Parts: sequence; structure tokens; C-alpha cells
Amino acid sequence: MKSKPAGGRARTAAKPRRAFTLLELLVVLFIISILAAMLFPVFTRARESARKIQCLSNLVQLGIALQLYASDWSGALPPKDNDWDPLYTYVKNEDLFRCPDDSELISAPARPEPAKGEPVHIESSYAYRSGLANDGLATEVVAFDRWIWHLGGRNVVFLDAHGGWFSDQAFWQIIPPQVLALDPAFRALTSAQQKAVREGHVIPGKLPWR
Repeated sequence: MKSKPAGGRARTAAKPRRAFTLLELLVVLFIISILAAMLFPVFTRARESARKIQCLSNLVQLGIALQLYASDWSGALPPKDNDWDPLYTYVKNEDLFRCPDDSELISAPARPEPAKGEPVHIESSYAYRSGLANDGLATEVVAFDRWIWHLGGRNVVFLDAHGGWFSDQAFWQIIPPQVLALDPAFRALTSAQQKAVREGHVIPGKLPWR
């Protein structure tokens, strides 16, 4: 006759823990891959939206600096197209001249601050339109992204220092014809596409940035 162990309860053999089968692991991995594929575009778009906002903030601050410059120069803005050099003393932060999506400039090493009286040359992600004064129309475009970086469009700052985002074709509808010469994205179009832009028509064919 078998005796019971101390405590009065018979011991039972421990059941072995059931492991995942290969099929179950494959199902789990398949579900994870589907979720990752669904969420990746969301994260990518959120990151791009953050860069777009940072870029617009840069342009607005440059618009304010242009107004400060104009107040010191009888209302006139810097006299040369794409020349940001005169604005350096008003911002003293070269990062403001760089769009977060401009990989060439963002990856370039930062230059040391020039010595007092030493000339400085600013490389910028933004095109600047000269020939304006601070008593002009508030809706005059004064600076904009050089390229279609942000979700199929670009950021713009106006003469009164307010900014906004515009799709590629909407941007060309708000600028005067002479400003097109400052736009590398426009120059990248075919002659037929440029003609459509000038005439206000839908641009035919595939665009270089799409």
C-alpha cells in the first residue's frame, strides 16, 4: 500500500508547457508585418509634416528679419535675387536658411561664425526675390522653397512675413511670371509643361518630383 506524502495530497506529474507551433509563429509574424506596413506610411507622413512645419517656421523668421532689414534701409529689402548675405546680422543662425528636407545643405558641415567685419556668404534652401519694399502688397511672395520638398508642395513667405504651404501648381498661380526665373523646379519642366504653367493650365505628363 502506497503512503501519501506529507500534507495529505498525492503528487501529480507536472504537465509539460505547450510550445508555439511553427504555423502559429508564422501567423503572428504575418500579422506584425501587416501592421508595420499599415503604420509605416503614417509615421513617414508625420515625420514629413514635422519637417514642413519647421521649414515654414524658418521662412517666417526670415520674413521678419527682412522687415527688420527694411526698417534700417528706408523700407527697401536686400537688392539682389537669392542673396541672403545681408540678413546674417539680423538672425545670426545659419540653420534658419536651411530647409530640413534639403539633404545637401543639412549634411554640410557648419561653418564657424565669421570674425567681426568679415564678409559672410549664405548658402540657402530658399529662393529670395529682390526688388520689393516693405510698403508693397502684403501678398507679394518674397521667398520660397527652392524645390518641391514637402508632400508635393513647398512653403512660401509673403512680404508681411506671414507664410503658407502650396501645392506645386497652386504655387505657380500665386507668383508673377518674372519670379519663375528664380524657380529651379520650374526650370526642370519640359517646354510643354512650362507653357502650361504660364497659361494657367494643368501641367501635362509626369512631373520630375512625382
